[in-house]
Amino acid sequence: MTREQELRRALDLATRDTLISHVIDECCELDFDADEGVFKGLFTDGSGRLEIGLGDPAPPFSGRALWVRLEGSGLPADLFTVTLSQRELVAGGIA
Repeated sequence: MTREQELRRALDLATRDTLISHVIDECCELDFDADEGVFKGLFTDGSGRLEIGLGDPAPPFSGRALWVRLEGSGLPADLFTVTLSQRELVAGGIA
């Protein structure tokens, strides 16, 4: 599985989180940056941009964090994460 496919599946799993779901709804388009291994996008109203990536496995829990970095005009950069459990990763075909 490519890094893009892995990240896309993790993002599908993470949309159960209402904040991530809302952020993605507000983004006009997400494009995969192969050099950095992250999705990048701009908000539909032009107020900012975001990056979404998937962290490395985190022992001892073997889960992974999907992180979202938001930057907007006049707003400081903000970073938040959603932890995906090993069970969710296996069910999603990622682990």
